[in-house]
Amino acid sequence: MACALTSGVTLDCRDQVGGIKQVYFCEYNSGSTYTEASGTISAFTLCGSTSFRKYEQVAETATLTEQIQGSDANGTLFYEQDLEIVIPRWNVTLRNELYLLAKNRLWIIVKTANDTYKLLGATRFATMQPSSVTTGKASGDLSGYTLKFKAKEPQESYFVSSTATGITL
Repeated sequence: MACALTSGVTLDCRDQVGGIKQVYFCEYNSGSTYTEASGTISAFTLCGSTSFRKYEQVAETATLTEQIQGSDANGTLFYEQDLEIVIPRWNVTLRNELYLLAKNRLWIIVKTANDTYKLLGATRFATMQPSSVTTGKASGDLSGYTLKFKAKEPQESYFVSSTATGITL
């Protein structure tokens, strides 16, 4: 049986811009939940002391890519969510916090340059992938962190309402 299509796509105004403004990280807690309908999350219930922590981004340094992966032979479909962010500084407090970030299974909310929010790792969580801390050769080179995160989900990431209850964006 075929999956019925419900609409087409028309060209619209050229009013979109690339980029990421902010990223919010929350360690997954088994009692935490969200309310989702039609692809949009309207509320979070976070357990214990968990909360979303904001990581602001320098313009044009972070990227989010979702790849649609499938196998005709196996009849499978999933979405690979890849996030890369840059933190342009070093200090011991940041070092210790990023160590905790690397150890956790995460929910990640990305705020795009278009002021839309998307949740990565909604059902299977995101984890830090091989990342780096570096200082370049030249004075203008990065002295900081390049962090990479990945999630593999059965659907494209959900949108998150900017007014979702239970969190502060």
